[in-house]
Amino acid sequence: MKKEILKIDGVAKPPAPFNHVVKAGGFLFVTSQLSTDLKTNEILPGCVSEQARKALENLKFLVESAGSSMKNIVKVVI
Repeated sequence: MKKEILKIDGVAKPPAPFNHVVKAGGFLFVTSQLSTDLKTNEILPGCVSEQARKALENLKFLVESAGSSMKNIVKVVI
């Protein structure tokens, strides 16, 4: 199966050796998201619900930037 590493415009390179989004076999695989600013990799403060909201906003941004949408997500682990 061919895999394609997607580079999303405006998103900083992750601080660890991984990629935010990989496309393989017609699926998108999005790495774990934290409460971070995707442009700077800065971890943002906040309570648990605020951090979860930011992580889901990051997920939505990455999925939509890769050409899909949240309605196509099969599984999310929080």
